[in-house]
Amino acid sequence: MISLPYLARARNLFSSAHLSLVIDAMIAGNSPGIAWADDAEVPRGVLIWDRAHCLYLAGENAGAWQGLFHSEIAPAGSGMFKLYASLPVTELAGRALLTRERAAWRR
Repeated sequence: MISLPYLARARNLFSSAHLSLVIDAMIAGNSPGIAWADDAEVPRGVLIWDRAHCLYLAGENAGAWQGLFHSEIAPAGSGMFKLYASLPVTELAGRALLTRERAAWRR
């Protein structure tokens, strides 16, 4: 994966309402984020890190980002990460991941 300087090129890979809001904030410069993609011109797979504890993974080539996680993100990160992925991810940093249902409560 290579650095993706223009995050707007990967906007179409994030379709859920929550992720759309986050990605739009990053594109506008209102939220921090660094992105990597399989192709800088027409990305088919992208990994975004908010430089804190959230990772956003979308598109193809989901396995290609594991090395990037080990070399770039884990050493500089907070030690705890939340992964939002468009495709199932079964492992992170050599450890099995468990999927959880997210409960939202409204009045």
